Amino acid sequence: MMAGKYLVALGSAAIAVVCAGPALADTRSGVIAWNAGDYSAAVREWQAPAAQGDANAQFNLAQAYRYGRGVSQDLTRAEEYYAAAAASGHEDAADLYGILLFQRGAEAEALPYLRTAARRGNTAARYFLSLAHFNGDVAEKDWPLAYALASLADVGGLTQATRALGRMDPYLSAEQKREALMLAEQIGESELAPKRDIALMAIASGAAADPTRQVQVPARTASPAPATAPPAVATPTRTAATDRTAGQWKVQLGAFGVPGNVGRMWNSVAALPEIEGRERIEKPAGRLTILQAGGYASRSEANAACAALKRRGHDCLVTR
Repeated sequence: MMAGKYLVALGSAAIAVVCAGPALADTRSGVIAWNAGDYSAAVREWQAPAAQGDANAQFNLAQAYRYGRGVSQDLTRAEEYYAAAAASGHEDAADLYGILLFQRGAEAEALPYLRTAARRGNTAARYFLSLAHFNGDVAEKDWPLAYALASLADVGGLTQATRALGRMDPYLSAEQKREALMLAEQIGESELAPKRDIALMAIASGAAADPTRQVQVPARTASPAPATAPPAVATPTRTAATDRTAGQWKVQLGAFGVPGNVGRMWNSVAALPEIEGRERIEKPAGRLTILQAGGYASRSEANAACAALKRRGHDCLVTR
C-alpha cells in the first residue's frame, strides 16, 4: 500500500519533560532551549544523552527530525530514534513509531505497536488500526471492530476518521453497526455516547451516508450483499405514563432481533427500583427492536440507574 494513503495530522511536536536524575542535565537543558525556541541548541544538548541511551533524549531528537526543527526534516532518522526510545520503554515513542511504520507501508510490523497505542487511547493508532481491520490484508477482517475504532478516533477529533466512517458506512448492515457502536462503548469511551446515539438514530431511520464524507480507504476485497434499507422509525410503543416518565433521558436496555425477547427483558427489570414506574419505549432499528426505559429527569439520574443495573448484571447505556 502507498504510505500517502494514511497521511494524517498528529499534533504538535511535544517534547519529553525530564524527571530527576543527575545524568540527565543535558536533556533538561535541551528542553529549556527547545521551549525558548532555540531548536538547534536543543538538538545539540540531546545528542550525547541520546547516544548514551537516554530514552527522553532519543524521543526528543525523533520529534526534532520528524518536524524539521533544529535539523533538516528526516523521517528515517526520526523513526530510528523513536525505535530506540521505544526499546527503552518510552510509551509515546512506541506509539509514534508504530504510526510511522504503518504510514510508510510496514503495516504488519506496525500492528503490535498500534494495538498497544490504541489500548492507551491514541487516536491516530485507532484510526490506522480501523483501516487494517476493515481491509483485512494485514489484520483479520472485522468490520464491526473497524467501525468501532474509527468511531473512537472520530470522537477524538480526527477528521480522517470522520471521512473513513462515511466510506465504511455502506458496507455494514444495521446489526453490524449496532455491534460496532456497542463495542466502542465497551472499550470504555464514555465520550462516544452522544455520537453513538446519533448513529443509532440514523440506523433506525435508514439515513444514507453523507456523500461528502470521503477518505482514501483501500478498496474492499469482497462485495457484500446490498443491505436492505431499514424501515422508517415508527412511533415508539409506550406503556401508561406515571410521574416518573416526564424526563427526556433514557436508559437503553438492549437491541433484540427476536421480538419475544423484548418483553422478557422488560419483565426481568420492570420491578427493579431503578426501572419501576418508568416509561417503556420500543423503537425499530432495521431487524432489531431497541428497548429503553424513559422518563429520567437528568443524565446523572439516568447514569445512576444504569450503574445500578450493571451492578445487577444487566448491560445498558444512557441516551436522550
